[in-house]
Amino acid sequence: HQTPERLLDGDPNSYWHVDLDLVGEPAWVTVDFGEGREPAVRALAALPREDIPRQFFRTARLQVSDDGETWENLAGIPARETPSRAAWRRWEFENDRTFRYYRLLITDGHEGGRFYSMAGLALFELSLLPADNRHRDYSYGETTRGRAAIT
Repeated sequence: HQTPERLLDGDPNSYWHVDLDLVGEPAWVTVDFGEGREPAVRALAALPREDIPRQFFRTARLQVSDDGETWENLAGIPARETPSRAAWRRWEFENDRTFRYYRLLITDGHEGGRFYSMAGLALFELSLLPADNRHRDYSYGETTRGRAAIT
């Protein structure tokens, strides 16, 4: 079992795996940017596992909150094609509002309708970056991993 913190460690070989007794249930990862740091996220990137990419999610929603308890949907995050390799996938959406908390709520996956695991997660405030730089240089998960908590 790998913990959600593995999504932000920058290592494509580490991963987050849901507890086996919770496979088939909705799963989520919450990013807390901390007090005074409320970005207006406009893009999300996610990385399937290197060794078992098909364990990636199929249907998810990015949700937002000011208090970490009351959530509202910001964007649908569909991954309709089953991954055959580990490559970053990106979704962009409209958002001008700032929030401290962002939660990726995963409702199903490609492995028999169940979600099991993924290797990376990144949230972006700017969505006008060159496609090859979005997941490396400007992700909050990688550049401010000391200031963003993930649970």
